[in-house]
Amino acid sequence: MQEREFRCDRGVEGAGGFGPLSAIATSWVVGIVVSCTTTHAWNWLAAALLGTFTVGLVGRILPKRAVWISVLLALVLWSAAWATLRREHVTRSHVLRHVLAEPTLARVTGIVDDVPTLRESQTGSFAAMSWAPPETRFTLRLLTVVRDGGERPCSGRLYVRLAEADHRIRAGDRIEATGWLSAVHGPQNPGEFNFRKLAAQRGIDARLTLVNRNNWRRLAFPNDRGLSVFRRHCREAAAYALRVGLPVETVRGREAAALLDAVVLGDRGADLAPWSESFRLAGLMHLLSISGAHLAILLGLTWTIGRMVFGHPRRTGMLVLVVLGLCLLIVPWRVPIVRAAVMATVMTAGTMTGRVTRPLEVVALAAWIVLIWQPADLFNPGFQLSFLCVLGLVLWTGRVSSAMLCPALAEETTPRWRRVAARRVATYVAANVVAYLLAMPLVAFHFKIITPYAPLFSLLAIPLLTVVLVLAYVKLLVGLVVPSVATWLAPPLVALSDLMQRGVGGATELPGAAIALTHGPSVGWTVAATLLLAWWLGHAGRWPWKVIATLLCATWLLLGQKIPSSPFAVPLGPDPRLRLHALAVGDGACYVVRMGGIAGAAEHVLMFDCGSLADLDMGRRTVVPALRALGIGRIDTLVLSHADLDHFCGVPEVMDEIPVSRVLVTPQLLREGGGSDDGIPGATSQLLRRIGQHEATVRPVARGWVEARGAALLHVLWPPADFAAQANDESIVLMVKVATDGDPGIRRLLLSGDVQGEAIRRLIARGTDLAADVADLPHHGSFVDVSPEWLGHVRPITVLQSCGRGRRSRDAWDALLIRAGVRRFDTATHGMIQWEVGGDGTMRWRTFLPHAAE
Repeated sequence: MQEREFRCDRGVEGAGGFGPLSAIATSWVVGIVVSCTTTHAWNWLAAALLGTFTVGLVGRILPKRAVWISVLLALVLWSAAWATLRREHVTRSHVLRHVLAEPTLARVTGIVDDVPTLRESQTGSFAAMSWAPPETRFTLRLLTVVRDGGERPCSGRLYVRLAEADHRIRAGDRIEATGWLSAVHGPQNPGEFNFRKLAAQRGIDARLTLVNRNNWRRLAFPNDRGLSVFRRHCREAAAYALRVGLPVETVRGREAAALLDAVVLGDRGADLAPWSESFRLAGLMHLLSISGAHLAILLGLTWTIGRMVFGHPRRTGMLVLVVLGLCLLIVPWRVPIVRAAVMATVMTAGTMTGRVTRPLEVVALAAWIVLIWQPADLFNPGFQLSFLCVLGLVLWTGRVSSAMLCPALAEETTPRWRRVAARRVATYVAANVVAYLLAMPLVAFHFKIITPYAPLFSLLAIPLLTVVLVLAYVKLLVGLVVPSVATWLAPPLVALSDLMQRGVGGATELPGAAIALTHGPSVGWTVAATLLLAWWLGHAGRWPWKVIATLLCATWLLLGQKIPSSPFAVPLGPDPRLRLHALAVGDGACYVVRMGGIAGAAEHVLMFDCGSLADLDMGRRTVVPALRALGIGRIDTLVLSHADLDHFCGVPEVMDEIPVSRVLVTPQLLREGGGSDDGIPGATSQLLRRIGQHEATVRPVARGWVEARGAALLHVLWPPADFAAQANDESIVLMVKVATDGDPGIRRLLLSGDVQGEAIRRLIARGTDLAADVADLPHHGSFVDVSPEWLGHVRPITVLQSCGRGRRSRDAWDALLIRAGVRRFDTATHGMIQWEVGGDGTMRWRTFLPHAAE
């Protein structure tokens, strides 16, 4: 029996080889990849049936190797058919059948799929200026939907956003909710985060927005039974035991509770938000979400204790599976957790057999199970990182750790405890290095960041996290039995949480701790870099060739960063005299005007406003990624039309990332930014202070200011320096004229900020020449009594409207624009809008959303 146990342990750690399960899993992966070439599942299904029939018909007369290859090819076809069917087929009762182009009011019932989280509705430098309360967010597994006056069965998952904080909603609740049902929208600007892609990876089909807490109610389960209810009770008991004794009335106590909720219960609340960015920049974001790392720590400790108590691997394996089952009772069944649980179950079951197992085969079986359940998971960053890192740990940790060991430690004369300790330390360091190296290309590809110090940070953070987890689990178990005793563990947990936060925060301050990429590397580079690192880890020698290949790969990455990632960075035609990018920022404004750049002259980049009411953090989320995707690395002139938050809230984040040479503002804005009567600085004061932290020059401009930039002329038409009114009518009205060689000789662009009735009337009364080929509708398209008169004096060919979907649906311009024969582009419908003036005077248009392009 002892010999058999020794073979089992050794097999799990050292056996390798590409076996049948590896071949099957590889074929399944290939099938999922090739399924992306077509959306017709029945074609793949017919091919799979034909291939299977052919293999069965001629299998007896073919050599064994040929039969095996034929079976794998048939499996590729079945995988492609299944993946296409899961991706493209929509049942009659699916929620997508009820989602329309515009948000519609709907009443649904379903089961809360995960732990609701509280998040601040606004982030960014001016988040404190927002009146909006924190939001409650969760996913809902649908049961029914009310349509045409009747309740019908419905399937699918919704991403629910409740516009208020509500602690009553719990995972596993069956609820009825009434809100606005809409599709999950993708990006509207180049470089913007693709939430629709993320939703698809997480199996989310649509969105439901609830206006307030009264828009939902809890429903009773039939007989109030079921696994969901039992899990809910287990979670509530575990949460109470975990939090008992923590000083949640203090900031440190709340942060400690938030950390414990995240790493033990998988509940990421609003108090964890300040931590997230620091952990992301340090390359330790995976430590804040329950995943393979947390289960590995928990189950590894369980295995160690089990071997000390039982000795026999089968009994130890049973203990590991029991602990895993108990853990799954209190954590949400998110895809990463289920994926890690499947992998742990398969590996533990393989060890319990008492036979020599191939780790590669165990990993392949776990991957195959996950991909049968959810084929689209193959393209999920979590799946790729989890299985690639586990594969690397299985194949190369032993090799790398052996290379790290000093030869003297392997001699028999060295005390055994020193050899064992050195081997354990080398294995721990090697595991971190292998996991980081294999994950680095994928992290760069998916998240556009490289964290060079992440292996060192991980070496230091994982032991600390292990201690936190051990104390937390002990506190949880004790708290369920004797809550008063569990309070004794609260102070050390708070101290350790504070130490972890301070350590990670300090780590991110190191030079080069996080290298942000302009855009993610190509698929080709990601594959090549991963294969190169696997070559480094798996093969000794050939150092010159490895160094050369590494330098070529690094050069490839650097050169790729200099190439803009969006086709919108390339002019539509030759000799562009002016290019305008109207970014889609909701109810706000951000126009980027690019002038010159012809005959070798430097391009002058002007940004007119940078703000939004929909997202006060739009500078970081939208503008900076868009500028990088467009190949814009600097802003020569930033014009801020007036002192309204929806026109400047993104400025601090943009200036933190993109150099700005000068800022043009009105004298009125400078006067308002001088402070407030009660001594509390307003948003404008904070804006000027943040601008002052950079090297940009602030210059006041008023009516009559003129400046030439290459073939373009900038002319401020409004306001006069001594004009005083409400903020909107103090907006800058900027005319941009560009000279061309064609007919007409001058093209004109008019940007009007938020000017309304009084400003427009005074402009017209002064006889100001407002004629323009392209103009933005003032105040995001708000219609006032002088709007027809404004349109008659401007006489545009095309108008632009920077607005959100709600404002566009309440529009009053349509009839007037149709009568005048004026074409309109709006960012709510078209996404980012690009206008270009060629050297011959030709105007060209392109929109980011292709279905709306004209």
